[in-house]
Amino acid sequence: MDALMSNALVNVFVRFDIIGLSPDSQEDEAGIKQAAENVKALIDQEVKNGIPSNRIILGGFSQGGALSLYTALTTHQKLAGVVALSCWLPLRATFPQGPISGVNKDIAVLQCHGDCDPLVPVMFGSLTVEKLKTMINPANVTFKTYSGMMHSSSLEIGRAVQHQDILWLSSSDTLPTEDLLFRNVTASLMLHLNLFVEAAIFFVSGYLTERV
Repeated sequence: MDALMSNALVNVFVRFDIIGLSPDSQEDEAGIKQAAENVKALIDQEVKNGIPSNRIILGGFSQGGALSLYTALTTHQKLAGVVALSCWLPLRATFPQGPISGVNKDIAVLQCHGDCDPLVPVMFGSLTVEKLKTMINPANVTFKTYSGMMHSSSLEIGRAVQHQDILWLSSSDTLPTEDLLFRNVTASLMLHLNLFVEAAIFFVSGYLTERV
């Protein structure tokens, strides 16, 4: 990623409350949908700026990964892929039982999860993968588990994500991968979005805060 260059700093608020951390917990539906709309607005703006939507990868860690999955499955923009780290699919009951009909029905997803995660257990990742494979092309869903890893990331995951991003972007014939620029986008609740412009990657990463 030597082609990355510092570009700009943009502030954006994307938040939703974590009410509970069990499969049957109540969810902040309004907050999740509003946060997704904020991210979609950023994607739309970059498309208006000339970045093809199929050069945009949306991804994140924990709450950010959850938001990334939800946004990718509900946006009208066709994306290059989604990276979902140590997370879950929010509002899963609102999605159809079978394949979705949106522009991202064939989107590629890389999901990574530590098998010792005490905050978002790996079961959440497994359930999410099972759901995703009923909604989008199952051949495009990759699930990697990491032995002994808790609610965190690692160099191994970083290398896997970087490798996957390059593969996704190099499959596009719109722009060369050397045309990468880097933009930081800060958000509330310790969420941080990193936006790669020209070969754009929104990376929504952060730490869960549970409201009890």
